[in-house]
Amino acid sequence: MDAPKFTDFLVTSQIPERRLDPDVLDQTINSFGAALIRPPGEDYVQVDGCYVMRVFGDPSFIKFACEKQGYCHIVGERGAPEQMTAEVSAAVDTIEYTYTNVAEAFASRVNEVFMSEDTLKTCFESHFKGLEFSRTERWSSILFKEMDTVWREQGPDKLASLTSHDRFSILGALSDYLDFNLYSQVALNLQNWGLVAYQSGGDVEGQLDKIKQKWEKFSSTPLTAGAKMVKDAFRPQDIEWNKDLSTVKSLKTIAVIVTPNISFRVSPKGSTPAFADSQNFSTIGIGGDDYVKPQPGYTVWYVAWKPGSTPYILAQQADGGFMTPGISYTFHSKSGGTILNEVLFARGIAFAFWTGLGMDTLCMPRMNSVMVVSSQPEDVVREIFSSLGQPMLELFRDKRSY
Repeated sequence: MDAPKFTDFLVTSQIPERRLDPDVLDQTINSFGAALIRPPGEDYVQVDGCYVMRVFGDPSFIKFACEKQGYCHIVGERGAPEQMTAEVSAAVDTIEYTYTNVAEAFASRVNEVFMSEDTLKTCFESHFKGLEFSRTERWSSILFKEMDTVWREQGPDKLASLTSHDRFSILGALSDYLDFNLYSQVALNLQNWGLVAYQSGGDVEGQLDKIKQKWEKFSSTPLTAGAKMVKDAFRPQDIEWNKDLSTVKSLKTIAVIVTPNISFRVSPKGSTPAFADSQNFSTIGIGGDDYVKPQPGYTVWYVAWKPGSTPYILAQQADGGFMTPGISYTFHSKSGGTILNEVLFARGIAFAFWTGLGMDTLCMPRMNSVMVVSSQPEDVVREIFSSLGQPMLELFRDKRSY
């Protein structure tokens, strides 16, 4: 068994004259996948008057949380210990390391499955023999079963099925082992869709009829077949048209959505990904914002940018393919990279919030927006948004403005 990937930090109280309570801190940071080092039967380990906090996987979120929430003051990193000391041997027995170990093994399986169209098809047929292969349908179920298999192989008990807590903890660790393109495809299918719902308020036909009557004096209405958005709308009438047309499209989609039975399209490495799912959840625009209902204690945020303002994050290769920072393989696009750039940019933003806020967060990347549903404090959300460093981005709470 390989040594776990971790970082040790020396920590003290945020208030210099106050003594840090290690029991309270340890209990607090346990929920973030971290712990104060305490060998069995002994007291907490201290170095130069500081306690030693061990963080498995990416330490950026726990560092941010500790400093911003006042849990402790991080003095700095501890000098690299031997990778298989008694401390580490004890850490291997912890559930946090189990999740890390499972995540690493599951990442290996995901890389195998997403290697090509053929490997996706082989995986699909292993779970649903006799059904026609689809890259959109049933992937939430397939990926759950694949994770459950790895859990039984690498987890604490081969007979113990995967719980929701296990699933989200593994997803939290998985970001250390997958690029943001593959990770977002897995996370979209396995994240907690119980955190949010779209509720139309009941009388969908009545709402649509009111919009139709509002525009009947004109040559067409937002319900007319083939109705399109007005590009670069600036006149009040055009803005209102776009708003009503988005509401019409959203209501028609919301009326038939049945979350959490939703499956997001998967794409093999190198193929252009898409904003697509089994219930058209990915196509809901700004007109659907009024119908979003998060669970109590959660807030809906939107990161949005205007059409045409998406920064170009691709680099074209000699063979005509495209590469982007953070991903080691080449993409090939029939559309000249336009859709590829849009999808990868949105997924990169979602990845920043997934990893920054933890898996008690739902992210939904769409064309020109990313919906984020989180219980984290506003200052934490805004800090992650600021770290994106993209001037064309806007952050909205609860709903976007036209």
